[in-house]
Amino acid sequence: MRPLGFWARASSAGFTLVELMAVVAITGILAAVGVMLVRTHLLASKTVDALAIMQSIRAAQESFRAQNGRYLNCSVTSPAVWYPMATPAQVAYEWRQTDHDDWTGRWQQLAVTRTKPTIFGFLVNAGNPGDAYPTFETTTDPVLPVSIEPWYVIQVKGDRDGDSVPMLGVTTSLSAEVYLERDSE
Repeated sequence: MRPLGFWARASSAGFTLVELMAVVAITGILAAVGVMLVRTHLLASKTVDALAIMQSIRAAQESFRAQNGRYLNCSVTSPAVWYPMATPAQVAYEWRQTDHDDWTGRWQQLAVTRTKPTIFGFLVNAGNPGDAYPTFETTTDPVLPVSIEPWYVIQVKGDRDGDSVPMLGVTTSLSAEVYLERDSE
């Protein structure tokens, strides 16, 4: 004979509504945390892509200087136009942009090796000792010493998450450091 009332539920198999709601709530919280972590890692991987391209440009500049005794000024269009796209956005562009004003005789000659498209734009300026450095896009200009040898400056700009707030960066031949601004935007 089955007991009646409260004790009857103890022998039945299954979960209560409260238990199911608790499991759904915990699952939702874990999913939200997982999505946030994945998004963070995706944005970080895009930053690494920008840094890798800056290193490729750095290597190409050093190779160019070894052959020509100077660095190559790639961004000569006035006002400066980002390469490979004029306005860096979330759209990825192929590296080789033959219709860009600075391609022929500049970026083409620098011969940066790049096979994947990028969402970042780059400015590369070069000069001789005593020449003025270019205007920086960053809100805080990196402090650069007076150069006693030829120099180059690489600037990067890209909107990694589509919020119209770009990540900006600068590196130079004078320092191995890369200055990034809003890299976690």
